[in-house]
Amino acid sequence: MQPQRLGDGTAPQHAPPDPAADPGQARAAVAIATLDDIRALALALPGVVETSMYGEPGFAAGKKGFAQVWRGRLIMKLDRARQELLFAARPEVFSPYVAGALRWSYVEIAALEAAEAAKLVREAWAQVAPKRLSRSLP
Repeated sequence: MQPQRLGDGTAPQHAPPDPAADPGQARAAVAIATLDDIRALALALPGVVETSMYGEPGFAAGKKGFAQVWRGRLIMKLDRARQELLFAARPEVFSPYVAGALRWSYVEIAALEAAEAAKLVREAWAQVAPKRLSRSLP
């Protein structure tokens, strides 16, 4: 390792890489969500139980489901206006799932950061949770 002189225009070799130089590098340090994360987040909410449909895990508050795995993809019940925004802004991550009168969102879990997954799980839960439960959280 060659010593570097101050002012020679190169970054010292011990310095962390500049995320602005390679935006992908900064993203790599962010935790990516997994199904286990979704499970832990959902089950931490009041009144949530894990369900099963055709051998795939799902999550419900009382008798109302808010997240379901189907053929390796996650389906979530989100506010309709929020769905439309997500479909337009990030179609590679969010797409419509329509079953009769129901309109849910397909969500590519691996494309979510852990913090975003937490927010989406809570939003989906809030769509179906009884008011007495949803008022219990800040």
